[in-house]
Amino acid sequence: MVGCINALEALADPAAYRHIFLASVGWYDAAIKNIARAALPNILEDPADIMIEIIQAPNIVPAVKYEAFQIMLASQAPDTSKSRVAEVALNTGWTYITSDPNTQRILREMRLRAISTIQELGVYESDTVAVAENENEDGAAGNSVYFNLRRSYRYNIENTSPDFEEIRMTISALSALGTEEAVDMLLEFLRELHLRRHIGPWDTTRERQIFGWILVGLGSSGTESTDVRNLLTTIQRSNYYTGAEQSWARNALTRIGNS
Repeated sequence: MVGCINALEALADPAAYRHIFLASVGWYDAAIKNIARAALPNILEDPADIMIEIIQAPNIVPAVKYEAFQIMLASQAPDTSKSRVAEVALNTGWTYITSDPNTQRILREMRLRAISTIQELGVYESDTVAVAENENEDGAAGNSVYFNLRRSYRYNIENTSPDFEEIRMTISALSALGTEEAVDMLLEFLRELHLRRHIGPWDTTRERQIFGWILVGLGSSGTESTDVRNLLTTIQRSNYYTGAEQSWARNALTRIGNS
């Protein structure tokens, strides 16, 4: 087996990459898996296409999908390729259906790593990622990055046991992206919370915490949106909010330019 890996590494044939990757995560002993892992960067510098196939393959378990994603992030591939694979990983993290708690945990970790990567490297949105399997209310591709970031927020805020870390990271990613789509999504979330502040539900350990994160996110987004500015102005003047909450809105206004 070692000789086979070494020969394929020497040939640097991209067709061998998938097989050697699977050997690196397979049932072989640790020494062989380590040799296979070390050979990967010498075979292909940018394995994005192969890793996307692995992450999307229905017959490959999430633990291996997540391993493929992590190897991709550790590779010498350009940031655009890493972002592209991150968007696929985020989509798979939401579309892979399982009732097994351990597999659910792995899928969550993959989503969080994907969101963090998107925050750091930006959006790729290739045709490979954005081909619609279904559509949201705005007609956005059903497996596009923005659709899945919205999923990460909505699933958790509507859940009786929300994953606050996923909500926080999603808001931070949208803020860092700072695109029109990202800002519009943050504004959408803030409008909903503004309504909740009037008619409920509003909980200090749930809605109020998320409200604060969104205000910070909008303040850091660099947006010039008049709609954002108008809503922040309304919040800072509304008697429905505490002095601290009004101050958060005022700080966000200051950061984006209160003019």
